[in-house]
Amino acid sequence: MDCDPGLKHTDDAMRWAKRSAEFGDKEDFHVYRGLLEANWGQSREESCSLIDRTLTSELQAAYSRRVSEQLHPDTGNVLQSFRFGTWQILYVENQMSDPPFLFYSDDPLKSDVITTWSGAAAPFETQDIYEWVNKNAPGIPMNLAQCFAWRVTSDRDL
Repeated sequence: MDCDPGLKHTDDAMRWAKRSAEFGDKEDFHVYRGLLEANWGQSREESCSLIDRTLTSELQAAYSRRVSEQLHPDTGNVLQSFRFGTWQILYVENQMSDPPFLFYSDDPLKSDVITTWSGAAAPFETQDIYEWVNKNAPGIPMNLAQCFAWRVTSDRDL
């Protein structure tokens, strides 16, 4: 198996690994994917260092009211916030299902939810979660998508 030394970015390397799989080189795909996923921890943890996790009690109460209005009266208590630029992800307590993450491209008090995600994910699913976020929340900053994928698969302090 020859590694392309020009591949310096994890996403480029993953695309190369997938292309290898499409052309029948399944062994290369699995080896490269395993190596890439082993490196997710360090690079994604660094991405999380850029994310604003501040959630004052005033904002928590305001977000909780807004989420209840948008979704369902039984949904509402915002537990955590992840913000980068104008984008924000809220982790919300829910009486009906697994607590969802709500994705916003702007201030949650003034905008609608773009998409939601809830459930469990294993560390080997980090790349899949990252790809899901980019597909379902178009335009999300890479750092926020990477941090989210890493948090829900490898560092779930929720």
